[in-house]
Amino acid sequence: MPSVNDIQRKAGWAALDFANWSLRDGYQVKDPAIVNFGTIANIVRNTFPNMSVGQRDFNFALADWKIWEDFLGNVPTQKKIKYYAEKFDCDNFAYYASVMSSLCLLLNSCGRVYCQVYRKDNGQFVAGHYCNLIPTATNDVYLFDLNNSGGWAKCVLGKNPVIGNWEYRGLNNVEFF
Repeated sequence: MPSVNDIQRKAGWAALDFANWSLRDGYQVKDPAIVNFGTIANIVRNTFPNMSVGQRDFNFALADWKIWEDFLGNVPTQKKIKYYAEKFDCDNFAYYASVMSSLCLLLNSCGRVYCQVYRKDNGQFVAGHYCNLIPTATNDVYLFDLNNSGGWAKCVLGKNPVIGNWEYRGLNNVEFF
């Protein structure tokens, strides 16, 4: 006879499978722009000229920000998924956002970026931090952070992105996978 834990695990996996199918079918990103790595690197470097851009794929699917905004506005944030220091922290949240966008939207253009976070109000250093950098089909770049209430900011050449009371500085290394 299966244990309660066995039943819970099977039910959880079945629910996750249904959720993945439902989300992918529900969003149906039509005709994403397919670009090579050089193009995605150029889009990023037009906003962050000194950015090191790494990749694990050869081609990337880009969408308009409207699609991203709708999707990311519904991804469970730190308010719903518990933060565990050194176990499920900012780098894991950044991977999670990238994986969910690949799984549900079939978009592999949500990169994981390292930066330093400072308080906007007093300039005090908060921490080294991972979040997401998203180039779009319109050649814009957005910063997205699940750890900061799922907030986002359109990135502008020469300016540090700000989400809430966090200013993101030193964005220098992004990886797309």
